[in-house]
Amino acid sequence: MTSLGIIIFLILLNAVLFYVPFKVQFTNEIISNNVIKKIVWILAFVILVFVTTILATLAENAGLGITHELFVFQWIFLKALYVMMIFLFFNMIVSSMKLWKIKKDKVRDGGDDEE
Repeated sequence: MTSLGIIIFLILLNAVLFYVPFKVQFTNEIISNNVIKKIVWILAFVILVFVTTILATLAENAGLGITHELFVFQWIFLKALYVMMIFLFFNMIVSSMKLWKIKKDKVRDGGDDEE
């Protein structure tokens, strides 16, 4: 029964971490806010890999026959994490350059540099 509580807690934590970047503005600076959101998504995916490991360990201790399948899911999540990190890195570089140019143009046109 304790294992079920741990699983539910970790899944809820993971769901919150995937959801938070869509609803929360971390800073007023648009470039750093963009970077923090991408870091939170990577953290959520890393926790998803750890949750799969914990589930495999609990399944092995309970004598369930799904340990192999859970390790396959972990392998898939880990490969997806690598692809996601590469994609988010390049996306972050490109979007940061675009946001920096927009901010620079806004300041040049007489806008407030604090936004």
